[in-house]
Amino acid sequence: MFDQLYEQSSLLTTTDGNIMILAGSALGGGSAINWSCCLDTPLEVRREWADVHGLDHFRPLSGDMQTEFDASMALVKKRIGVA
Repeated sequence: MFDQLYEQSSLLTTTDGNIMILAGSALGGGSAINWSCCLDTPLEVRREWADVHGLDHFRPLSGDMQTEFDASMALVKKRIGVA
């Protein structure tokens, strides 16, 4: 994937070779890679984590009830200014 998303397959360096540079080369440049998104974990993924891997603290609750995970994610989103 690096070979397609980064300039010179992510092997771009300064002329003296001392510093590696990650420069996006996909349509959209660096914004295609560093778009700073914050997405909620899909409920089906959380159910899988709970059912398949026994991680019950990720299991979504019905209605407006929040789990500790939900409350933690809400605090993080508030802290970093995500609506």
